[in-house]
Amino acid sequence: MIQKYYALALLFTFIGLKGVVAQDEKSSYFISTGLLLNEMPKTIRAASVTDFGLSKNNNHYKIGFIAQLYTDNAESKSESPKLTGGHLGYGRIVPTSKKWLTLELKSDLNIQYFKSVWVSNTFDENVEHYVEYEYKQGESLFDLSLGYGLRANISRHFYISQSFTGGVFYSRINSDKISSDAPEVTDADFDFRSYGDTGFQWNVMLTFGYSFGGE
Repeated sequence: MIQKYYALALLFTFIGLKGVVAQDEKSSYFISTGLLLNEMPKTIRAASVTDFGLSKNNNHYKIGFIAQLYTDNAESKSESPKLTGGHLGYGRIVPTSKKWLTLELKSDLNIQYFKSVWVSNTFDENVEHYVEYEYKQGESLFDLSLGYGLRANISRHFYISQSFTGGVFYSRINSDKISSDAPEVTDADFDFRSYGDTGFQWNVMLTFGYSFGGE
């Protein structure tokens, strides 16, 4: 099932690339920033996504970075916003009867890495008291989504868009000790995720952007 989903997303992107090659129209560029709300099994994340992009022949191509603002997942929670990864996106613009409103069919790939430090209190029989040991854990998270967006052009250059996407994710964790004399641990010892290695996830995003060039 997941393999078929990835194949569909890749096909969707290929169709867009083919459209760029087949036609020759002026290109324009854009920069955007938005708030992303991501829901995974029993986990919610909020992040800021900043993109730089190219528009050509009703195709949008985006590349940018993600900064996590909030999560209820204990493994990747932080007290302040932090840069967690990158974003790649493709969108196919579908004009509507309203010049100021367009529909976008889109595909997004988010790649993130979360790092956390854990302190374990272990009773040492040699000294007969508890000793603190530090461990580190990293989580690599990949999520691929398909969906739609609505874009409202509020002026010649500025726009606001809202999108809803859904898809699959792949998560992998890696644990290691920081304290040199700490007991050895396995990844499962510090796996407090509320979700498995793979599954489904959903995204809602609100974006504010500025486009330029192509006149």
